[in-house]
Amino acid sequence: MADIARADRRCSLKVNVMGISVSVSKGMDILSEVAKRTMEFQKLNFVEYLKYYVVSALLAFAGVLVALIPAAIMFFVVLSSVAVGPIAIVGAILLVMVMLAIMLAGSVFSTSAMFASIRFAMNNGQKEKYLQNRDYKPSLGYVIFYGLVMLAAYVIFLGVPMFLMFGSLLTPIFAGQYSDAAAGMMVGGMMLGYLLFFVGIFAFIIFLYAFQLAFVYGIYEIAADGLAPVAALKRSYALLKANFWETLVLLVGLFAIGNVAGMVLNIVLLPLILISVFFPPFLVVAIPVLFVLSLAVEAALAPITIFFWQKIRTSQAA
Repeated sequence: MADIARADRRCSLKVNVMGISVSVSKGMDILSEVAKRTMEFQKLNFVEYLKYYVVSALLAFAGVLVALIPAAIMFFVVLSSVAVGPIAIVGAILLVMVMLAIMLAGSVFSTSAMFASIRFAMNNGQKEKYLQNRDYKPSLGYVIFYGLVMLAAYVIFLGVPMFLMFGSLLTPIFAGQYSDAAAGMMVGGMMLGYLLFFVGIFAFIIFLYAFQLAFVYGIYEIAADGLAPVAALKRSYALLKANFWETLVLLVGLFAIGNVAGMVLNIVLLPLILISVFFPPFLVVAIPVLFVLSLAVEAALAPITIFFWQKIRTSQAA
């Protein structure tokens, strides 16, 4: 019986290895196919496609820039004698809400333009308006969902340990007097907080990678079908689960291509950086060039993932 069990395990291992090998080979074939399609697409549409990225980035930047206005007002109100007490607190809260609303609007418009860019690539260069009514609600849902997930992860993995670290310093105050017991609780709480903080950093990083991997195709599902974020996450995870090794090939390929593109970009930008160091006014030229070139690299690689997603999505539907 033991020999039969070992033989079954060996047979199962061989089947799993063969399955992984087939999936990796399939992923490489798909990656090669979509890379060729991307080059053909970019030959005809690169400049137009890049415009979507520039518009998206400018909208996000505009949201942050406009949000600085209430932030500056809040700084003036809180730190000056113009308003004090409850008036200053209420004013600061209202200004923070206005600032967040402006930044949220900028993010929504920016994401809407990104959704249009995805459909532009999906449809092989068929013109899409940068901003469309159909994208505002999905964009708002995506931005809020992503923000809440990141905030919850930060609070759980980093916020709680930080609360323990700094909250422990208040132990003698809550105890009413300084004593050996209060000091012990303070030191113990700080040590536990530091330990949990370092563990939390690794847990936070692992969570970020896991969430981004599960949501790797989510933004395309939202752009294509206007799905709610949770529905897009479920569909993305289903695609990932059915094409895990193929997706891993995609991510490794993008990592390699991105590194090469990054090195080339650094070589191109090195003269601009050196000139800016010795002649700071040249930053007026260097910063816009850096901005456009960085977006150009991102735009050049983005269709690879879009076309890969389209391929595995179509295969799974068939």
